[in-house]
Amino acid sequence: MIASVARVASDLLASDEEEPSGGVASSVALADAHGYAHLMRAPRLFGGAAKDPPVAIDDPRFDGWETVGTFEDRDTAVAWRDQLRAFGVDAGCVADHPLDRHGRGDIYLVVAPGQWSQANEILENLD
Repeated sequence: MIASVARVASDLLASDEEEPSGGVASSVALADAHGYAHLMRAPRLFGGAAKDPPVAIDDPRFDGWETVGTFEDRDTAVAWRDQLRAFGVDAGCVADHPLDRHGRGDIYLVVAPGQWSQANEILENLD
């Protein structure tokens, strides 16, 4: 009986499936008092990759990207960034200095090199 539970457990662990978040979930077979195997998902200890902040402050990853707009508040800048991303444009929000506690400051909407024309066309038609 114990051997069959161990075999089920090893089969389950060998066939782990990818979760939508990109991580691998482990299945564990546990035997109850009668020897029946029950499946139980092992809890995830880590939530996956950390998200980038909505506005990158003095981030060298955006050096060379082209500015398509400037904004004074985070929410507006991020909304426009998200619109560009929805159309397949690599866009980001950057600032040279930290924003104030209300999310205000000089925020630049930037796009990857070579996407300035496409981004401008999208932004002009969204107005």
